[in-house]
Amino acid sequence: MQITKKEIIQKLYDIEENENLKLGSEVQRVVRSQIIPMDIIKLINKYDKEFLQIYDTYNTIYMSKNKNPLYRNLKNRNLCIKEKVIALSSLVTKILISCSKIENEKDKQIFCTAMDVEGLNKAITEYCLQGKTNGIIECASQVSDLLDILYS
Repeated sequence: MQITKKEIIQKLYDIEENENLKLGSEVQRVVRSQIIPMDIIKLINKYDKEFLQIYDTYNTIYMSKNKNPLYRNLKNRNLCIKEKVIALSSLVTKILISCSKIENEKDKQIFCTAMDVEGLNKAITEYCLQGKTNGIIECASQVSDLLDILYS
């Protein structure tokens, strides 16, 4: 499940060829960066939604945005705290569904870490048991930011 820089660069070359784009500067940025820049991830996700499996859950949510309000609720920064909790718990459910399809235990751990299942669950638990809202607000903001990066 972990993707190397070499694989990212190859995917950029594939997109360049298939979409008749010039992506030389993006390739150079990947080469020079320690972590893959988010705009590169967005670009790859735009042209090949299956390449970055880590975002498959978000792609599924995005693709069903007309049938299901979850995408709109995750993006909406003006929801009341109770609605944010429900949206984040629905996201956890979607993550668990995606996780159940991963056979390899190490890949499951990588996926759950990347999706911040622990952080989401901690925020939801603290809200439910102690009425703390900071974690919910922070997690909701991070998810909304990621959706903005991936789909705007």
